[in-house]
Amino acid sequence: MDRRSFIGAGCACGALFAAGLTEIGDQAIAAETPSKDDLTYKINPAQMMAVLTDIDRTKDKTLIDAVFNRLGYQCFHARDYLVEFAKKQQANFQAYVDYVNSDKMKYWERLDYDKQAGVLKVTSRKFGKCVCAFAQCEKPAKALCTNCCKTFQEELFKGLTGRKAEVEITESILLGGERCRTTVRLSEKA
Repeated sequence: MDRRSFIGAGCACGALFAAGLTEIGDQAIAAETPSKDDLTYKINPAQMMAVLTDIDRTKDKTLIDAVFNRLGYQCFHARDYLVEFAKKQQANFQAYVDYVNSDKMKYWERLDYDKQAGVLKVTSRKFGKCVCAFAQCEKPAKALCTNCCKTFQEELFKGLTGRKAEVEITESILLGGERCRTTVRLSEKA
């Protein structure tokens, strides 16, 4: 998958990744060098991935939770269009489930919804590697899955259903699985 496609449909973190790396070689260096009018530097994606991996390796649960849960929260809430889209689905969530199951979704293969139990089972397509922009390194942070993606999905399903969502990652590529699977338990109104 190319970076530009990922930005359109993937994680907002992907936008940070692609913003700092536009081309290979001299053009990438130019993208990181400030202009006369803009004295800020763009985010270096390799540096950001290294920092996230270093945080994950500390095994400091408090620090990992603070950083990666916030990253997942921001991944959803930083894009107003995604928040608005999710809210619109609340009126007819079953139609959204049917759309996902029509084989038109880029990332999800199946969404099984037990309305009575308030449980959703999400199955991703098989990609061979994690689609998160910050996982595109040799040893990606496992907390990108266990915390960041989990929090992102809790916010997403809360937005889609208007109910509090508790997410359990049951399988993930980043943790050694062949695809990603999630169980979402919905409770009363958020």
